[in-house]
Amino acid sequence: MWKCLDELVPGDYVALKIGAQLFGTDVSLCGFQQSTIRSGYQKTIQVPASMNPMLAHFVGSYIAEGCITHYTVRITNNEGGVLERLREETRLLFGLDGSITPQGRNNALTLQINSKSLCELLRFLGCEGSAAQKTIPWAVLQSSRESMVAFLSGLYLDGFITDKKVGICLASQKLIQQLQIVFDNFGVQTWISVKHNVQYDRDYYELNAHGQEAQRLLRLLTFDEVHKRERALKVLRREFQGSNSDIIPVEARKSVFADAPRAVRYRHHAYSQALPQEREGRQLTWFGLRRLANDPEVPLTPSLREIWQESLHFRRVAAVEDSGEQPVYDLSVPTTSAFVGNGIVNHNTVNAPNDHTVEQVQKLYRLAYEMGCKGVTYYRDGSRDAVLTRVEDEKKAAATQSIEMVTSIHQGIKQRPAVVQGYTRQVNAPEGKVNVTINSDEHGPFEVFVNVGKAGSDIAALSEALGRLISLNLQILSPLSQVDRAEEITKQLRGIGGSRSVGFGVQQVRSLPDAVARALEIHIEAAQATGNEATAHNGQDKANSHSQQMSTSANLSPLKVTGNLCSQCGCNTIVYEEGCKKCYSCGYSEC
Repeated sequence: MWKCLDELVPGDYVALKIGAQLFGTDVSLCGFQQSTIRSGYQKTIQVPASMNPMLAHFVGSYIAEGCITHYTVRITNNEGGVLERLREETRLLFGLDGSITPQGRNNALTLQINSKSLCELLRFLGCEGSAAQKTIPWAVLQSSRESMVAFLSGLYLDGFITDKKVGICLASQKLIQQLQIVFDNFGVQTWISVKHNVQYDRDYYELNAHGQEAQRLLRLLTFDEVHKRERALKVLRREFQGSNSDIIPVEARKSVFADAPRAVRYRHHAYSQALPQEREGRQLTWFGLRRLANDPEVPLTPSLREIWQESLHFRRVAAVEDSGEQPVYDLSVPTTSAFVGNGIVNHNTVNAPNDHTVEQVQKLYRLAYEMGCKGVTYYRDGSRDAVLTRVEDEKKAAATQSIEMVTSIHQGIKQRPAVVQGYTRQVNAPEGKVNVTINSDEHGPFEVFVNVGKAGSDIAALSEALGRLISLNLQILSPLSQVDRAEEITKQLRGIGGSRSVGFGVQQVRSLPDAVARALEIHIEAAQATGNEATAHNGQDKANSHSQQMSTSANLSPLKVTGNLCSQCGCNTIVYEEGCKKCYSCGYSEC
């Protein structure tokens, strides 16, 4: 029987999905800003662009065995090889060099890094507070699988390995709970126990993985310490039976074989024979379910088949506590509104019809509040195109069918008619006189040709490429009209500047792209002013006046340039003199 969360009581079981393998991508660290004051320990360090496995391992090692005292980072470990690796990571990640010396009452080896900026970076990542306040940093929780594994490997410098289990004991209850959720995501089941330290009169929290789960954890992590690697190999060589504590409180073991053939019942003797009366209701374990699911002749019930396929495990509710008001976050999930939160599958979208009224929406949100929902996602049919949309209107269906499926690039490009009308406008630019030809059809600008410099020159090739790309953009089928696309192209190209410019004020042209944008701008303004695209074809009225103003603009230089670009400064002031090409802007010579 399934229950709502607010109906759970101690003793009930909660179904959790183990091994969901849901991970993010390494987050950017661009939000970190170093102090501009440079004195003492305050020096600029190099900061990784994003979280990465090496940085995650350093952060995990710091949380396990590190601290910050007066702008100094200290990480302590008894093995010099561990500290040498962390010292090398410090150099590669931050450009800093630390020192390894015996320190403290026991003369333990300590890596010491003096840097205020590094301390500030660790605090920015979420590494702050006392031992009881430590948590997994936000940048690690949102990171990739590789970075999460590296972080855990560093954190388990504070862990231990015995003959049967792998554990870690910490003062922070929240960090232990976070680790359990993270391991659930990896597919490793762990158990939390509380231990009281009489000497300090405080509780410590231990997270353990036993038997086969311990072996899964050992295959996941990499241990830096030699003695832990040796113990890990011994545990991995052992054979463990499945856990009897991982029970499935759905059906008794005996009921699984109610309809099974006799031969199947005998093959799984331990799971089918008559049990003593006090054990008849003994429940199936996951170890037993794994054996049964791998036998095609065992008729699993639908509920057991779902538990097996979805990897659902059950944990008993120990206590239900009122945590008071807690922050609520908006989540973005890919492709679907169903997601896994702390291992629990969630779905929080309300799909409403198109004619939903404001009063009905108000009633929906009030009902969600009264039922104790923390949040609800509302979607009204038709509010977003092609998202859960029902086509009920015949006209809408006909319009949808009229859109031809594009199966190749040629089907998505408007074909050029045999005859198009247009004109050529000459615009002065730093590269020389630019001839921009604009041809139009009945829907607006259709193609653009850009010509500047001599044929075969570098600048001529660039101008031809610019014209081809603009023409392709105008001819590709799009929800935007050709005029709208021409305006967007103009906005993108207008104002692009180079090393020089010609003209003054509004007539200033800063580069070849800026000149093309200016020609398109005049064309569109003329068409909008007259309300007739045909007027713009002949370049009359306002277009002519603009052209006359542009023609009076100052020329770039009295030099007779070849149209080729200088490989050193990028200017088109390469001239051919005395059998050699020279640049009059920077003095470069090919001879």
